Amino acid sequence: RVIKFLALAFKFNLKDALAVCILIILLCLATGWLGLQPVFNTVDQDYDVAVGCRILLAPLVILTMFFGRCCHRRRSGPSIFLDKVCIHQADRTLQRAGIRKLGAFMRVSDRMLVLYSSVYLKRLWTVYEVASFITLHNVDQLELVPIVLPMAFFMVLAGHMSFQFLTLGVQLLNLPG
Repeated sequence: RVIKFLALAFKFNLKDALAVCILIILLCLATGWLGLQPVFNTVDQDYDVAVGCRILLAPLVILTMFFGRCCHRRRSGPSIFLDKVCIHQADRTLQRAGIRKLGAFMRVSDRMLVLYSSVYLKRLWTVYEVASFITLHNVDQLELVPIVLPMAFFMVLAGHMSFQFLTLGVQLLNLPG
């Protein structure tokens, strides 16, 4: 479930997170250049980085990825059918009834987003979902998001954040005085 949440956050909030990232970098460059916040050399000593940028960038990008849609004004948008939520998972009778109605859901859907993993096409009903959708719509309305991509993104971001805090801590410990 966490992996699928990360995939949905990546899909729907990446643009907002990149905008926040650019805004923070510009603010940090400006405040560092104006001398409004302390600046430390990076590990390779080629350029300076404002402390605020090192501390705030990754956490704010992560927060935007997780909660970016909450900040938008509520507007009527598309309805979403989540098969895991809308089709009963425990009661086999209700589950079969829900699967029989998949074609009807696909008919009124404009687009389909598949959070693709190695097990997605191993279940007959997910193959049926895709086949129903492609039969009723153009294939360009089907979007695949490999769940490995968001996982790699968040792992790199977490690694970057850890590295920034570690190097900042080392620099603070090595200050004279």
